[in-house]
Amino acid sequence: MPRPSLYDPTKHPIELVSMMEQGMLDCEVYASWDISKDTFYAWKREHGDFKEAYDRGLSKCEAYYARRARECWQAGDDKGFKYFISIMNNKFGWGKEESSKGNTYNINNMQVINSREEYLRLVETVQEQTKELNLIELKVDDGSVRTDQNN
Repeated sequence: MPRPSLYDPTKHPIELVSMMEQGMLDCEVYASWDISKDTFYAWKREHGDFKEAYDRGLSKCEAYYARRARECWQAGDDKGFKYFISIMNNKFGWGKEESSKGNTYNINNMQVINSREEYLRLVETVQEQTKELNLIELKVDDGSVRTDQNN
């Protein structure tokens, strides 16, 4: 006789969204519930309410990591970016090319800028290259970059 399911439709979908909103990854969720990975993904396949909660939680989890990366960037902390890139690539597919939408995001190829001096050198290089091509003009004001289109 199979063991009865531990799935609780009044508890697990709500908890899942809340946990993912806090940035918890799948392995953290099923470990905290003391269930196996197979059980977690079986619930996702077999229970529509759990799958829907997972999908909602996934966007909240992605937003959590995007927010954390922005906070690191604004605080001048570049050490968190390698962790951020790993999570975004592996969990949310940011390293995949999305050519069907006309966009290509591949943060594997992005370089982490370690200092303001490196940033200014990079901006200067891009300014020179775009000026040579007569595409756009980059202006740096108080650390922010804006573009002016050349016609």
